[in-house]
Amino acid sequence: MKPVLLGMNNPHSASPVHALYPTPIGATGHRIFEMLREAARRSNVKVTSIGYIEAFDRINLLNAVRWDPKEAKENVHNVLPLLKNRKVVVLGRKTAFAVGIKRAFNTHFFDHIDFKYCLIPHPSGLCREYNDPAVVRRIGDLLFDLYIESRNSNVSEDQE
Repeated sequence: MKPVLLGMNNPHSASPVHALYPTPIGATGHRIFEMLREAARRSNVKVTSIGYIEAFDRINLLNAVRWDPKEAKENVHNVLPLLKNRKVVVLGRKTAFAVGIKRAFNTHFFDHIDFKYCLIPHPSGLCREYNDPAVVRRIGDLLFDLYIESRNSNVSEDQE
């Protein structure tokens, strides 16, 4: 199964199709895509936006242009079944809080209910942690590892 990128909401579109989408430039999905692409470049692999879209399931807690923590908490029961037995990259503390995660940022996976997760700082452009190139690199490497894992599992499933 594909890894999941779990975010808050998309201020540009309420459509679930656009959750963490690689456009527009500067949006959260674009920042994630760029970190992935940079990590891929270091490994001499080209990642396209279509490759990014195909490698990850991208889910927001809210399909709304405005973030509402109360609504997000209420909607978690609709999202949790989509995460079962998956690796989930949780984007930011607000998303983590809504899902019931209280850990610090970490690129290692932990067990939570029916899925494994890691928690990264929210790549919204407002988070200062991304001013540190080591953080950007570490998260890019995490995304690239998941990308390769997803591609390899899709190849295995196609061969069966």
